Amino acid sequence: MNSKQQRVMPRTVSFCWPTLVLLWLSGCGGQSIDAPSRAVVTGEVTYAGQPVTYGHIRFVPDSNSGLPVAGAVIRDGRYRADNKGGVAVGKHRVEIVWLPPIETDEMNGGNSPQVSVPKIPEKYNTASTLELVVESGAGPQEHHFHLK
Repeated sequence: MNSKQQRVMPRTVSFCWPTLVLLWLSGCGGQSIDAPSRAVVTGEVTYAGQPVTYGHIRFVPDSNSGLPVAGAVIRDGRYRADNKGGVAVGKHRVEIVWLPPIETDEMNGGNSPQVSVPKIPEKYNTASTLELVVESGAGPQEHHFHLK
């Protein structure tokens, strides 16, 4: 490399570096302009009068709506869906899964886990008919699911 190339390279790098940082920062954080409106959704989940100790809840929009699926972990009968601003505004099918603690297989010295079987019937998860409409402009919303 000659001395002229050495002088040009630092200028190019010094010019590119701030530009790259600005591009990176402009793409981070916040929602895009065309992102759907969302709301934080919280609530209780019980089955047969008992709090769902550990599981998950999913909010699945109509497949033609183009809205994203949202979800949250259920712990001690409570959930809070707030990732990326919460659940998209609109109508959703609600799926709830309650997973009991995984026990180990005593026959193999307690080393291999057994399959965890959901404690809630399919009519509340894979074949769910539960529905929820997330309202626009209502701020955080509370919705409870007391399943029988």
